Amino acid sequence: MISPELQELISKIDISTIEKITAFKKWQNWDGTLAGLQKLYADQQRTKIEDEVYCLVYDERMRQDAKWGIDRMMSNWSWMAVIVEEIGEVAEAMLKGELPNVRHELIHVAAVAVAWLEDIVAHGDERSDRDFIHG
Repeated sequence: MISPELQELISKIDISTIEKITAFKKWQNWDGTLAGLQKLYADQQRTKIEDEVYCLVYDERMRQDAKWGIDRMMSNWSWMAVIVEEIGEVAEAMLKGELPNVRHELIHVAAVAVAWLEDIVAHGDERSDRDFIHG
């Protein structure tokens, strides 16, 4: 017999999450206990947050590509300048106590970091050695 706590937790897990969990074979690791199910439920909640964050960053990447073009192939120093400027905007929003703007600017920071990494992956072999300081 399933305890009321276990039944309540099972009712909170939606089908799409069960499909994701099954796809990743997490159910195989479930030990059948309430604590084990609570962990799966916590994983579901974390997955929903991660999905939202990744969607926000992806949307910003698409906006950036529409504005600046898809293949910018900037130097690492240029990328560094862009990301530092975005981090400065995070700091400014924090100093002003503008939490919604902090979130907005953090999305920009993450999207610039992704764009920079995409540029490195796409053009890594074409980059000049002068992009890096050797000590």
